Amino acid sequence: MLVILGISKVAGGKVRVRVRRPQHSASAAKDYGSEQKARSAILKLGIPENLVDLLFKLLPDVDEDAVLSFPPLEIPHDELTEEGLGMETKPRLIKQSQSEQF
Repeated sequence: MLVILGISKVAGGKVRVRVRRPQHSASAAKDYGSEQKARSAILKLGIPENLVDLLFKLLPDVDEDAVLSFPPLEIPHDELTEEGLGMETKPRLIKQSQSEQF
């Protein structure tokens, strides 16, 4: 499943990992008690360590709740669910206006 994963810092030194599907309303988030726990969870999803290191290096310099996003990645839905980041997999229907219809 193509997803965009992001990280942000939240109150109490926690790190929030967010995941969303591009062009869908489906999303999920999970808070981790430390950077180390969040980093471990993200690495388990198969994201390259150098990319994880880069974003976590930037995290202390951004405002709370500002999201640092990884590039879009293909991550199996069952792996996201296993990590507590599962989300709806049905596509969202978008109603077209008459001018957009063929």
